Amino acid sequence: MVGIAVIESVRSIEIKTTSSELSSQQRGGFYLRRQQHQRLVEEPVLSASEEIRQKAISKLNNHQRVVYEVLEQDGPLIQKELYERYSANNDDPVTLRYLREKHLPNLEHYGLTKTNRNGSGKEYAVS
Repeated sequence: MVGIAVIESVRSIEIKTTSSELSSQQRGGFYLRRQQHQRLVEEPVLSASEEIRQKAISKLNNHQRVVYEVLEQDGPLIQKELYERYSANNDDPVTLRYLREKHLPNLEHYGLTKTNRNGSGKEYAVS
């Protein structure tokens, strides 16, 4: 048995159920059970990803927020449909060209949306 100190968000814990294997051709390796891996690696990563996403959403300007909310509610949309719904939900909409060149690339850069090319053009969706 080997104990490993792992720092979780507030406290440190020790895993007593890990094992170290050495053979003539390998270096030491530590093996975690699947549940431990989920608790120590996967869950904090998902939690951090969600925090980053929420922070990015909170920093959106009004136009970007409306576009994001339209995509979130109505699902994947082609550019023309997205612009029509954005215009209907915004009192002072920007032009389609400005939306296409400024706001949509920024939303994708922030990791909030994704773009798929299909036969009818680009399709935008929440990622």
